[in-house]
Amino acid sequence: MVACGELEFSMKDNDKQNLSARLPDKLPKTGYQIVWFGKEEIVGSEHDIVEGVLRAGELSVIYGESGVGKTFFALDVVLRIAAELDWFGRETKQCGVFYIAAEGYPAIQNRIAAWRLSHPDLEDLPFGLIPKRLDMRENMGRISELAIDIREMAAERGISKVVVVLDTLSGMLNGGVDSQPVDMAAFLQAASIFTQGFGFHVMVVHHSGKDKSKGMRGVTSLKAAADTVILVEKNGDRLQAQLEKQKDGPISEAIPFCIKPISIDVDAGLSSCIVDVAPNTLDKTDRTSGLSRVQSVVRNALLTELANTGEETIPLDVWFNAANTSDLSKSDQRTARRNAFNRAVEALSHKELVVVRDGRAWSRP
Repeated sequence: MVACGELEFSMKDNDKQNLSARLPDKLPKTGYQIVWFGKEEIVGSEHDIVEGVLRAGELSVIYGESGVGKTFFALDVVLRIAAELDWFGRETKQCGVFYIAAEGYPAIQNRIAAWRLSHPDLEDLPFGLIPKRLDMRENMGRISELAIDIREMAAERGISKVVVVLDTLSGMLNGGVDSQPVDMAAFLQAASIFTQGFGFHVMVVHHSGKDKSKGMRGVTSLKAAADTVILVEKNGDRLQAQLEKQKDGPISEAIPFCIKPISIDVDAGLSSCIVDVAPNTLDKTDRTSGLSRVQSVVRNALLTELANTGEETIPLDVWFNAANTSDLSKSDQRTARRNAFNRAVEALSHKELVVVRDGRAWSRP
């Protein structure tokens, strides 16, 4: 029985069902989509592009002072996404990555080369570098055209999810400044074309303010709009990435890392750097916690094979054959299973649980 003023009426269950079926999906005059109570879709991990950290259609910010490695860190994140490699123990889902570099274009090419040379088994990743300053303050039509181009280029490679990196925010303001609310509002509106209009993840590389305790430079609307904020900073004699904001998840502990030099041209004496796990930062308990299912399968296969053979090391191919079961990958194709195995081995190496050298592998104590 439902009372409305002096009017009382009852509604049977079948009437309620019929009413629910007749409810429109859009408002009649404005055309706005409406999701009625009980019709909401639960958003799960299928939208994750970095497990528990980054999602499709969201906005993230990586920021820090000059010289702390924030661009190295951002590059490592998105290159791992493009390669579908685990990132500090977290699974990733492959996306097309379009890195828009408004600053330091030549140096970024060297950094990408260093990462590529440190991962010799990886070829033809869906990663593209765009050396261009975007006008994200006034030219919204151009942003939409770029988004269409990016979507089509990703689709040609059979990829539906996209990450767009904007490095740096100030390079995208076309004369505007991040301390002006009107300029930041325009930037966020342009970013929403990528996120809300096309479902891309947008990652912004930004600077800290002069007063480090006040966080990122400029007005606070960027942090308020962001779904994820990561601060890259020095902590004593080490570098770390601290998750400062996670809109729909817990704040995890800081991720310690180091910058590792890589030679990219011996004859010319050129080198650059990559991000690597900070040495001596994890005890055994920390290293084994948070392993994904596939990582656990691969690690257990190594431990079992070492125990069965009585050897201290085994060939990498022997390890793969021991791990090559349906638990490794749902695919029956050997190539897919080998790729899953390689990703797990790299993650275990980063966690300092295994060592692979000269085609042989062993477990670390």
